[in-house]
Amino acid sequence: SAEAQMAMANAGKEASACVDLKTPEGQKALRTILREWADVVLVNAPASTLASLGLAPDHIRSAVADAPEDKAVPILVHFDAYGGPAGDAAGPRSDSVGYDDCLQAALGIMARFGGGLETPEEHAHVGTIDVVSGFAGAFATSLALLHRARAAPAAARRA
Repeated sequence: SAEAQMAMANAGKEASACVDLKTPEGQKALRTILREWADVVLVNAPASTLASLGLAPDHIRSAVADAPEDKAVPILVHFDAYGGPAGDAAGPRSDSVGYDDCLQAALGIMARFGGGLETPEEHAHVGTIDVVSGFAGAFATSLALLHRARAAPAAARRA
């Protein structure tokens, strides 16, 4: 179950929450978490889903608008497999959910390692792109926290 996976992933951590963001109660809990505790918000979803979940940058900023003056706006780290610019310039897969094997196929990695349409060949049995993306996300988060600690003005960045 989702609750069991959440419990295993967060064992021994100071605080964690499993919240259904599609409910009014979940949205209320999210606003409380953003206003009172969150330093960073990690999201792995297409950009088109952020607003409906209350995770778009403007939603995050408004959630902390009435927070104490020393509470910084949480940093949004957005993982988006096919990403790219929003609006008219969005690509044909901009709203697709990312999955390591699909990305390996789309990027030609499977073909490079001997696979084809009839015989797909993974680069590795570990989600290579998932691991690299996680490392890049952790590095970007560290840099964003450092940037904020040096009292730089808040800004949205897209990599």
